[in-house]
Amino acid sequence: MQDSGNRCQQFAAYIRDIFENGLRINDRDSHFILSTLPIAHLNEIEKLIRNPDGIEYDALMELIYFPDESSQIRLEDQIEAAQFQAREVETILTHLMAFESETHILSPERQLLMTLPTPRSGARAFLQRLNINRHLDFELIRAIEVCVDPIMASQYKVWIRNMTREPTKRDMRFLRSLFLKLAPQHQRRDQLIEFVLRFLEETQVDMEPLQGLVQYKQRCLRHLQRLGRFKSKRQNHNYETRIALGIREPYDDKQALMQKVVLLDEIGLALFDRSI
Repeated sequence: MQDSGNRCQQFAAYIRDIFENGLRINDRDSHFILSTLPIAHLNEIEKLIRNPDGIEYDALMELIYFPDESSQIRLEDQIEAAQFQAREVETILTHLMAFESETHILSPERQLLMTLPTPRSGARAFLQRLNINRHLDFELIRAIEVCVDPIMASQYKVWIRNMTREPTKRDMRFLRSLFLKLAPQHQRRDQLIEFVLRFLEETQVDMEPLQGLVQYKQRCLRHLQRLGRFKSKRQNHNYETRIALGIREPYDDKQALMQKVVLLDEIGLALFDRSI
């Protein structure tokens, strides 16, 4: 393995290449910018960026330097191999800013909007959001690489690295089992993995996943029953009567709840050979 200085310097060079190749403003961020900032078209974005003292500047930098999934996938192999420590984030940032570099900002259609000297605040924000000091369990990495092709393997690793909290050993054991037991041709693998990641984020770290999955399904079924009861009341009482009786309309989405139940059962069948 390379020494820390060389690893940090090389990784900074990878990030610099991404900046120079262009950071694309996606459709969602474009909508946010045009609906909240004082410009009518993305072509006017330069006047905001050229004014670092403006109140819009920091928010704009946060959006522009938020690494998208494609950038993270490009960097995943280097992050995994380097096994960076938290203290090395500043070292990488120092190498990144040691040379004059530029960031090309692209529209959702990948048209060049402007070129600017890479600001330290933007580079820091980009680097911090990569979660480079989170390390996936070796057995989980191996399971992912055995079960899917290299591009998809990198994507799944990025998804796990991007969890709202650092994955625990429990999380990684559970994910390893899921990858190994899902059939390679499973048509809804992406949907199942995304669902499980959100489930693990919301589950207490000291709770066994099977117990959490059972409780989750029970909550979904209770909400579905509640929706069924409300449907009966809605048929028997008009809106004014329901208000007078204090009957509150539930906000649950029936289709979404039913979809969760289906996904939970698919996970149960994959892991435990039975519905949860």
